[in-house]
Amino acid sequence: MKNIRKNGLVFYLLIIMMALMAVVLAVLANAVNTMYFQTNSRYVKAYERNLTASGAAWAKKIVKNNDGENIGKMVQLDVNDLDIRQSSLKVTINVPQIQIRNRAMISRKQLLEHAKSQHATDIHISAGAPILFRVGGKLVPITKEQLTAEQSSHISLELLTENQRAQFEKNLDFDLMLADESGRYRINVGYFNGSVGSTIRILATEPRTIDELCLPEVVKKLAQRTKGLVLITGSTSQGKTTTMSAMIDEINSTSEKHVVTIEDPIEYVHTNKVGIVRQREVGRDTQSFYTGLRAALRQDPDIIAIGEMRDYETIKIALAAAETGVLVLSTLHVISIDKIIERLLSYAPASDESQLRFLLAESLQGMIHQELVPTVNGKQRVACEVLVVTNAAKNIIRRKGSFFLRSVIETGKKHQMVTMVESINTLLDAGIISEGIAKNVLSNYE
Repeated sequence: MKNIRKNGLVFYLLIIMMALMAVVLAVLANAVNTMYFQTNSRYVKAYERNLTASGAAWAKKIVKNNDGENIGKMVQLDVNDLDIRQSSLKVTINVPQIQIRNRAMISRKQLLEHAKSQHATDIHISAGAPILFRVGGKLVPITKEQLTAEQSSHISLELLTENQRAQFEKNLDFDLMLADESGRYRINVGYFNGSVGSTIRILATEPRTIDELCLPEVVKKLAQRTKGLVLITGSTSQGKTTTMSAMIDEINSTSEKHVVTIEDPIEYVHTNKVGIVRQREVGRDTQSFYTGLRAALRQDPDIIAIGEMRDYETIKIALAAAETGVLVLSTLHVISIDKIIERLLSYAPASDESQLRFLLAESLQGMIHQELVPTVNGKQRVACEVLVVTNAAKNIIRRKGSFFLRSVIETGKKHQMVTMVESINTLLDAGIISEGIAKNVLSNYE
């Protein structure tokens, strides 16, 4: 009887020891896995789905690991080395995450430095969601944990001074520019479902050139016009301000001209080169676009750049300035070139429609409509269509037939006009964008 009890005790001890060993092995395996995958670089996970024979060979070459294993494994790659030509190959970019323990707070400096290191264009901070970076046009979570209302408020309000916080509490929204040793940022702080949140746009430290943006040569020619109106159009966050800044840089680098800008806020800071650029920020240097534009006409300008035409009074003065021998550059939110007239007329009373059409037909020099499309290397590239206003285009603007403007572009090769189809196909043929992206963009231009 004693032997049976002794043997039973030994059996139970063996079971307990085996359980403990299993726990230890699981912890060690998890630690090794964490050490292997935690890195400051990006990861790419690729899946092979119905590739052609040549596409499969290419895919296997790209995603082999050190053991010679192919698709389906997580491998460490430099995203910039990817060259994806098959729309059936799906790529997901994972950004290294920041740990938030308990109720700890992330500092502004830590957040901005991490975003810049990952080449993010925007940061989204909101209660009830992880912190999100926009990388390559896609939103990517960088925290596993969802932010509490307290954490979201702390991060957002840390961006403001005491005076700015008082204005924010009064108006419930606040826009500002932040510039420090690390860079320049455009920030919006607001209330979202009762909690404070913010959106941060990371700005380039200096303007990019037309060549760097790979814009058509005709854009340089439009920038060198001596009078009239040139519009850069597109939907939200399509790089319109970046293109306008590149045109200002072209003028500043090649012509002895005086450029006055009215912006809300100033995104790209220009230094004087061949010409001189004087930048004014709405709310800091002038009360509004309207008042800034009126004042600019008395400042001996050669070029006036308006960050955005938001109201009828601003549009009227811009068109009047363009008629008097000043080149006016501006951006406008519109989904396509053939909707431009309707968009401008939507600001005007019905009684002024004929006058606005006449002014626009006489002063408009050209339009650049653009889409910011994701590339195969995880970045973004501008695709655009360009209208150069000819006599045919003027007649269409006057006669309420703006939907015919696209036909003017299609037949305007001798004037260096470019259609969106041509722009997208050029990027596709060069292997810069995938076939799936090309089809998605062009579905709006059929």
